[in-house]
Parts: sequence; C-alpha cells; structure tokens
Amino acid sequence: MKRIISNICVIMLVVGLAILCASCLNTDPASSDFVYKINDDKQTCTITGLKDSTKNHIVVPSKIGKYTVNKIANRAFMGTEIERVELPDTIIEIGDEAFSQCYYLVSMNLSSNLQKVGQGAFSYCSSLKSIEIPTFVTVLPKKVFYECSALESVSLNGRINRIEEDAFYLCSSLKQVNFPSTLIYIGDRAFMACYSLTKIAYECGFSSLASFNRNFLEQEGISPSSYRKSYNSKKSNHKISTKSVIDIIKLLKSTYPDATCSLDFNSAFELGIAVML
Repeated sequence: MKRIISNICVIMLVVGLAILCASCLNTDPASSDFVYKINDDKQTCTITGLKDSTKNHIVVPSKIGKYTVNKIANRAFMGTEIERVELPDTIIEIGDEAFSQCYYLVSMNLSSNLQKVGQGAFSYCSSLKSIEIPTFVTVLPKKVFYECSALESVSLNGRINRIEEDAFYLCSSLKQVNFPSTLIYIGDRAFMACYSLTKIAYECGFSSLASFNRNFLEQEGISPSSYRKSYNSKKSNHKISTKSVIDIIKLLKSTYPDATCSLDFNSAFELGIAVML
C-alpha cells in the first residue's frame, strides 16, 4: 500500500514538473519586458511600465498570458531611453505623458485601431521626426507633441476634428501637416514657435508678416492682433468662433490663387494662418 502511494506521489510530481516546464516554454519573451495590470473586464490588460528603462527597442505584445493588451497607462514609458516602439493593433488608448521625455525616440509605429491619445503623450520627444496618426483618432489633445523639436512631418487621418492648445508648440522643425476637411478647431498656440511653418506661409504668397497683416485687414476689417485678442478674450462679446477661423482661411486662399509652395497649397496656407495668428 505504501509503495502504491509512493508511486502515485512520484507520478504527480513528474506531471507537475512537466506542466511547469511547458508553461515556461510557452511564455512570450517580450511579455517579460513589461509591467502591467489586469483591467476590470478580466480579459484585457494595461501596460504600466518597462522593467528595464535602458532598453532601446520595444515591441509591445498583443497578449500577455490570456490577457489582450489594449492600453498604455499614463506615464508608462516617461523618461526611458527607448529609441524605437512598435505597438500592436490591439492598443486603443495611450495615456497622458505615456512617452513624454523619451529624448531618444526616433521611430513610433502606432496601432491602426488607436482611438484616444492622452495629453502630452509625446511631449519633449526631441528626436522624433515623423508620425502618422491612425484613422480612429479624432482629437489631438493639449501638448501632445509639445516641444518635439525634430518633428518635421505629421500625417493626420481624415477624421481629426480638433487640434487642442499647445499641441505642436515649439515644433521648430515642422514643415508638413495635412489638414483634413473634418478639422473644425485649432486651439491657442497650437502651432506657436513652429518657425519652419512661417517660411511656408511666405511661399504661399505672403512676402512678409506685414503683407499678411495688410491682406487680413482688407479681407476682415480687423487687424490680426485685434482678431487674436478678441478670439482669446473670455470676456469679449466679439468672440470669434473656430468656424470663422476656417472661413477666414478660405477667403484668404482666394487672394492668392496662383501661389505655389513646397507643400499642398491648402495645408500650407492653413499652417501659415495658424502660425501668423
């Protein structure tokens, strides 16, 4: 009887070890790079951090164990030394300042199913040169690309309707942004200190800021500086809506029908107005 019990114990031990080894062999190596939390639905999880902050190339897995990875938490990779990031198409949300102060980040592949980007998500990513915003994102929040000084090109999808305050503030190398027809709001300072854009505005027909000011006054009966003060003043009874800004852009386009520039004319003109206002 004792021998039978002993044999059963040995068999159970062997089976247990086999299961443990199989589990170890099936573990996705990439998943071990990340800290994560299980979401309330018990089916998905959120990446909250990186175990090794000096890692320079990260590939976020679509699953960790049985959990689908669908979110990047606030400040998850903030201040890390990553240079390249690849996100799976399961990601639908990137939190506030998730990649802020990633000074070495040069390449970012976003999820095609991304729906929401948090405030300051890529702020101070001073090595990032280009970014493509996926189809389901409709709002670029405050300071999303704040002081991304190397950023040259931004590709916006056809559903973006709002670019919030300071979104591209001090993106001094920015030269190319396409504005979709769905855009109805550009926030204060959204393109302030984007010095390369001023050059584009000149290429669209304005030989100087004085030229822009003069034509704006002729078109609208108000100087750009007065317009800006009226637009920004919370107490003003003459607060001009964002729709009016778009209307002014359309009117000014007709002033220079033969203008040429290095970018698509509509996009460049809108960028020029955003900077000069």
